[in-house]
Amino acid sequence: MDDPYYTQRKRIIDSVPDSELGEDFWIALRTYIDRLTEENYLCQSFPGHCSDGLPIGRDDEVIAARLREEFGRINWPIPPQERPRTQRIFDLLEFFFRHVAKPTKSSYHSYCDGFHPEEYDVAQGRYEYTVEINAMLRRFNHPYRLQKGRIVRIGNELIDDRILATNFKTSDEHLLHLINTAVNNFYDKSGKKKLEGLRSLADAFERLKSMEDADKKRSVEKVVAKLSPVEDIRLHFDEHLRKMTEFSNKYTIRHHEIDKTTLTDDTLLDYLFYSYYNLIVF
Repeated sequence: MDDPYYTQRKRIIDSVPDSELGEDFWIALRTYIDRLTEENYLCQSFPGHCSDGLPIGRDDEVIAARLREEFGRINWPIPPQERPRTQRIFDLLEFFFRHVAKPTKSSYHSYCDGFHPEEYDVAQGRYEYTVEINAMLRRFNHPYRLQKGRIVRIGNELIDDRILATNFKTSDEHLLHLINTAVNNFYDKSGKKKLEGLRSLADAFERLKSMEDADKKRSVEKVVAKLSPVEDIRLHFDEHLRKMTEFSNKYTIRHHEIDKTTLTDDTLLDYLFYSYYNLIVF
């Protein structure tokens, strides 16, 4: 699927991610499932049949029976005017992931004027489905993604809401610029600027460590002393600050030599961003 359109980009940029799946997302999902049907991606698990008994499309009665086996009371097809609650839509997203398969070989049936699949690729079907669903979630600014067949939330709802609501105040304009840049990039809804956000926040962390004294080592000592009057606790804070500095030096956060480890794991990016942010705010 192509990049979001204008109004979708505006929604992504201007608004906080919506935890509830809305009407627009539901309409888009229904339309996509219909397209999967037309392209016979549901035909392996839930085949409909033409007048000659050849597989094509989908059989809603078979889908309804399987859904009842999995979830108990549920209607299928769901009437167009009804929108399930968000948790139920998540169930459906995961359900169809398990049952899509891309047709790789089909035969043309002239009597019914249709192609009937004969062979399927489950892995490719699931991959394409995952790409489409994640693009859809991103377009409608919902903070979720489909990962290995499961819906997961991006980031941490409690922490994210607090960070986005915080109005950070400091007399150091450069520090404020680094923090604001970090937050804007980290929560950019393209999902492609998290590392940029982490880098800016690590720079803010380093600047903060140098603000108490022209000598950075003495400055860090003064920062640690401010964190707690209790010596044992100060030692723990000092060790924690050292570890966070090691992270930024070991990985491609503040340095980019070939011996540095590239960060690619979103979960680790989240953890490091939250850790740096909490230290700065504290």
